[in-house]
Order: sequence, then C-alpha cells, then structure tokens
Amino acid sequence: MKYLIIAVCLLFANLIIGQSDSRAQAASITEKMVGQYSLTIEQAAEMQKIQERKLNNEIKISKYKTTDTEKYYKKRKSNMDGTSFSINKILDNEQRQKYRQGQSVIRKQLADITTAKVKQGMQHSQAYNSALDEIGY
Repeated sequence: MKYLIIAVCLLFANLIIGQSDSRAQAASITEKMVGQYSLTIEQAAEMQKIQERKLNNEIKISKYKTTDTEKYYKKRKSNMDGTSFSINKILDNEQRQKYRQGQSVIRKQLADITTAKVKQGMQHSQAYNSALDEIGY
C-alpha cells in the first residue's frame, strides 16, 4: 500500500513537471510569434493557450511513435492542422497573410525533402513522415 501511494505521488509529480515544461516551451513559441506577427495582448494570451494545447497533444500522441507509427503521424498531422486553424482564427488579415506565407515556405520545404526521399526509393508516406521529422514541424 505504501508503495502504491508513493507511485501515485511520483506520477503526479511527473505530470506537473511535464506541464510546466510544456508551458515554458509554449511561452517561448508564443513570444517568438508575438514578435513575428505583432500580436496584441489578447492574441498573445490565446496563442499561449493554442501552443500549450498543441504541446500537450504532442505529448499524448508520442506514445504511438514506437507502437503504431501510422496512427502517430495521422494524429500528428491532425494536431498540426488544428493548431494552424486555431492560429488563423485569432489573427487579423495582415497577420494571417504573413502566417500563410510562412506556412507556404514550410510546405515547400516538406515537398522538396519528400520528393528527394522518394527519388531515393522511399515510399511517399514514409518520405513525408521522415521530412516532417527532419524539419521538426
């Protein structure tokens, strides 16, 4: 019984530490985006929530990377799409245009890396997933 209580306490401590890490990481991303897109205070607060949600989702889906890679990459893509949608929702027209230009550059990088890997003999889905990992998106 004593060990069970200790194990539960350690589990909660790890969750709390993990949350503070993701909050700090989200704050860093948000700070960068505030400078990049000249976000208002309200937008910055929403961006912080969006980034925290994205990072928490990444933590939740990371367990699939070694057990079910197809599911992992589908969930990862869904998380990226949802994050992008949420970001687009809070930006004004000028900011949104700038954000979309940045996303276009990332898509071009993904396409270039994927094409190169397919030419090397990789299957398209594997090449795309490898490109995602490579650019850290």
